[in-house]
Amino acid sequence: MLEALEPRLLLGAGVVISEFMAINDRVLADEDGDHPDWIELHNAGSAAVNLDGWFLTDTSANLSRWRLPAVTLPADGYLVVFASGKDRSDPAGELHTSFRLRGAGEYLTLVRPDGVTIEHAYAPEFPPQVADVSYGLAGEPAEQRYFATPTPGAVNEAGYVGVVGPVEFSHTRGFYDEPFEVTLSCATPGAVIRYTLDGAAPAADQGTVYTGPISVTGTTVLRAGAFKADWLTLPDDVV
Repeated sequence: MLEALEPRLLLGAGVVISEFMAINDRVLADEDGDHPDWIELHNAGSAAVNLDGWFLTDTSANLSRWRLPAVTLPADGYLVVFASGKDRSDPAGELHTSFRLRGAGEYLTLVRPDGVTIEHAYAPEFPPQVADVSYGLAGEPAEQRYFATPTPGAVNEAGYVGVVGPVEFSHTRGFYDEPFEVTLSCATPGAVIRYTLDGAAPAADQGTVYTGPISVTGTTVLRAGAFKADWLTLPDDVV
């Protein structure tokens, strides 16, 4: 179970870390053909902002870890910076920080040129992330959300409050000589488990709601998934 945290925002010039991806397997490639982590900045203000001398960091112990070059971010504009560890700051090319993001969660902050003033922070750290699912801000007032459809360089979708945990089965797949009962569980509070016995994929509005052990007396294709309103169920967790 993964749940979004309350946002920590300090809005001055109106520049925020609007979206980022800490586990980028296939969503966005850089100029080298790699798929590094990435960070999206959004100027939510009404005037352009020159980011020369601003900083991005993943540690509160070093607020000036990576310096942004002279790039002007127009009002309502977006800038994608790869968090690859490649450390590239030529404003004419792709930008790459000197650090990578930790999928397990960590501190992430945008700092003003004085090296002290925090403009926007995911603090003390952003929550654990999911491969190819981005995280950031959505709505008015802004709330932290997970995004099943990442939008680097563009406005975010509505997003999800959290990610539903997988369904746990009491028995593994295989062949059994005697009838038995299967119990299902999910660690996400309030999640509803639905299951099917015909091989069809369950969904939030499809399948039988699980209320107790399922009796298996013959060859059965049991599939199950857990669902919760405003939460994301990953396709791989419907098994």
